[in-house]
Amino acid sequence: MDALSIATGVVTLIGAVSKTIQAVKIVYGGPAELQVLFNEVSDLTAILNDVAAILSQRVSASENIEGLDNIIVSLQKSKAILQILDQFIQHMLARDKNTKIDVPGGIYQMRKRTWLVARRKVITFRKQLSAMREEMIEVIHLGNL
Repeated sequence: MDALSIATGVVTLIGAVSKTIQAVKIVYGGPAELQVLFNEVSDLTAILNDVAAILSQRVSASENIEGLDNIIVSLQKSKAILQILDQFIQHMLARDKNTKIDVPGGIYQMRKRTWLVARRKVITFRKQLSAMREEMIEVIHLGNL
């Protein structure tokens, strides 16, 4: 698979992840950690859109792209992290939707418990996305994109 196809796929995936995070923010009342996670996804989106546009220009001009292997590896890492994040968030939404509410405090208590369990993972994802963003910036600079 070439770098442009991977970049396009990652950009599409990141759009879906952004929408899913927005849905979780609504369901869980928008905890601060989700906003920070959403900001990281937005920052990574901007970088990946730039990479996709530059790769598209270079491919259409038949230019040689320095460090293409590094770009492909970073894009694949980004895709893997985003896929795991999307699955995690989808699981949070599905779990909440399919749970019978028979706890005192109803849906609010259930969401609060679910969020307390999920919070650590959200923080881990945020750190991974931040590291991925930094890596993409480094690869862009090293590849003279």
